[in-house]
Amino acid sequence: MAYEIFFSEIAEENQLAFLNHYFQISPKIASKFLEEVDIIVELIKENPFLFGVRYKDIRIANIKKFKTQVCYRIDQQNKAVIVYTIVRSERNPDRYLE
Repeated sequence: MAYEIFFSEIAEENQLAFLNHYFQISPKIASKFLEEVDIIVELIKENPFLFGVRYKDIRIANIKKFKTQVCYRIDQQNKAVIVYTIVRSERNPDRYLE
């Protein structure tokens, strides 16, 4: 059974910021970024345990083509996944998760 996905306000804002950044470079790149995020989110939805725990109970899914990370937590009781943020992989996600 697939888990339900919820994006925090920060995750939505970050995704939009990345999208706007890539759109300024090229609409095609922005579209590809959105496609890669959708692929990762679908993987998380179908198997949230696929990606390992990296920070306390936060799991990290990498989008290697864009050097970004989707940081999320699993709520097993409610069969839900909460995406907390999307960040550049060069940055330390700890500061975004506190």
